[in-house]
Amino acid sequence: MRDLARLIVLSVFCGTLLSASAQSNTAPGVNGAIVSRIAPQVDRFVQDKTVAGAVTLVARGNDTIEFQATGMADIEAGRAMQQDTIFQIMSMTKPVTAIAIMMLAEEGMLALRDPVEQYLPEFKNLRVAANVGPDNARLNIPDHAITIRDLMTHTAGIQDPAPPSIKDYPQLMNVPLDEVVRQLRK
Repeated sequence: MRDLARLIVLSVFCGTLLSASAQSNTAPGVNGAIVSRIAPQVDRFVQDKTVAGAVTLVARGNDTIEFQATGMADIEAGRAMQQDTIFQIMSMTKPVTAIAIMMLAEEGMLALRDPVEQYLPEFKNLRVAANVGPDNARLNIPDHAITIRDLMTHTAGIQDPAPPSIKDYPQLMNVPLDEVVRQLRK
């Protein structure tokens, strides 16, 4: 988790290196001298075993300035990092998803009060876990349709453990998203 945090900080740091006042030959507004220091620094992280591998990307508009994969994606299997390697970022998907939802809300494409079933029909007639008292393990009919806001604030009543049929999907990424939705709906 600490390695992931370092990579995220590195990514944010790399993003701040794009300066409108510094010009380079690669793209207007990009400081090429700073961008050229990214790959050696990431290579040093791999050499020092701070991280097993990393993918770095610096872009401005539609221009890709720097895009490199270095190190290992899977040390035990001897699989090298690729530019399209998929990373398990687990809970870090929450802020990314929240930003995307808020952007859609800002554009009027959805509202936080919208029922989830409007977008995922599988969520109609859903039963949820009670959160207090002796009935906390029993599934109940919610007092209102689950909303996008409920999902974002973890107040929808959906139990945390995944159903047994898909329990390893976050680690294995072996279940299509539509099947995950169907199973979580149960």
